[in-house]
Amino acid sequence: MQVSFVTEILQRIAPEFGAAVEMEPAWGYAGRVVFPDGRAMRFVGTHCDANPLGAAALVNDKAYAKHFLRAAGLPVPEGEAFFSRAWEREVGSDRTPDAALAYAARVGFPVFVKPNALRAGIGVHCVGSPTGFADAVRRITRRDRVFLVE
Repeated sequence: MQVSFVTEILQRIAPEFGAAVEMEPAWGYAGRVVFPDGRAMRFVGTHCDANPLGAAALVNDKAYAKHFLRAAGLPVPEGEAFFSRAWEREVGSDRTPDAALAYAARVGFPVFVKPNALRAGIGVHCVGSPTGFADAVRRITRRDRVFLVE
């Protein structure tokens, strides 16, 4: 039976916590992890209820998600996060739009500039020049205070 990668991972690590993985027998797609104290964590495919709010918040922030994906050994695009002028002042950072432009020039155009918290390709720009870069950053920072340059 072919199981999802989440199921495979759960089956591999559950014994380290003294837990058991119970699978639905027909497809191996849904199940639960039962811990020694009786608590259970349910899952279906790649969705599990270990901490759904935390997981949802994490994946809604591309910069954080990239960090953890890279740390897990998965390939992710090279890039860095930068801040709108207002946000960089508020958090006291040097990750300014000017620093982003310098980064883009260093890695070489064209680059992708995209909002950190939007999805489905909304606000993603492929830019080939400093002028196009400035325009993309201006558009993105109207909607998101953090943007990525990849």
